[in-house]
Amino acid sequence: MQRRKWCGRVTLSKVTDASWWYKVEVDGDHEDDICEVKLIKSPRPNCSEIDTEFHLQQSAKVSITKNNGIVSDVQSANPLGFLRKEHLPSCAKVLKDLGVDDDGTPI
Repeated sequence: MQRRKWCGRVTLSKVTDASWWYKVEVDGDHEDDICEVKLIKSPRPNCSEIDTEFHLQQSAKVSITKNNGIVSDVQSANPLGFLRKEHLPSCAKVLKDLGVDDDGTPI
């Protein structure tokens, strides 16, 4: 883990485990702070693209306060993932079943 701090921001670099999970522990309450998770680099060359489409969320944000109505001490970020360089053979059928073309346009 790498940690840097500047302008009131703390940056941590984490690596996922073998199950593709990561954990960040935060001490204390940070009522006005947000934890923002971003993709940086994939260890898999065939699955390393980051989708940069403007309409897509490029990060996942997690509130790091106990004063937000959430009872659990554990909070989860929305899933983020890398894109494969080539489509899986089964993708065409799934997209057709969803009613969209390869480029995402409705059929």
